[in-house]
Amino acid sequence: MWRAAVKRGLANAGRRVPDRVLYDLNGVLNYLEAGAFMRRRDLCPRRRGATKFEVFDLIGAEVADRDVLYLEFGVAAGTSMRHWSALLRDPRSALHGLDSFEGLPDDWILGRGAGHFSTRGRPPEIDDPRVRFFPGWFADTLATYRFEPHEQLVVNFDADLYSSTVTALAAVAPHAVPGTFLYFDEFNHRADEMRAFGEFLDRTGRRCELFAASGDLAHAAFRLL
Repeated sequence: MWRAAVKRGLANAGRRVPDRVLYDLNGVLNYLEAGAFMRRRDLCPRRRGATKFEVFDLIGAEVADRDVLYLEFGVAAGTSMRHWSALLRDPRSALHGLDSFEGLPDDWILGRGAGHFSTRGRPPEIDDPRVRFFPGWFADTLATYRFEPHEQLVVNFDADLYSSTVTALAAVAPHAVPGTFLYFDEFNHRADEMRAFGEFLDRTGRRCELFAASGDLAHAAFRLL
């Protein structure tokens, strides 16, 4: 009986709780689930980075002088792409950014609805001939995208949404070999990137290590084993 009463009380309270409070409460669960995800899969970060750029630098220390195919799903204004352009030193490396440049296709979280992150269809300008952009929705561009030969694959999943991340992971899966780096920029969202990656591991039976992560596990880089 008491459980039913608590549920009724919570449902009634929800009528009065502001959306911002609900968002913050959901964030608490997100961070708890991020830690639980690592515990369940026996993953502990080998290295820590305070920001995503420090996590990038930790990966770069391993791959910067190799022939890297760097894929970025979700480019927006190109901040991460510029960092990787400077990080990768081998002239044979290729940096490919896939993005509609029209913003999120669907609503995501509070304050970031459909269209957020839009650059009005314009890719960023980056002075590096190794950088190429593939404008369009993932399902369309990936239908004709061809993976270039490479020594090392590094993938940056920054599309935020579960559906977009699932589509990107499915395209990368046949090319993801031991040693491939898979980085997630919003891993702390349990219903989106975390869920998509967990399903990927379960479906494919792949094993990985948590190569590097921020302290809050929002930025997480995995290396396939």
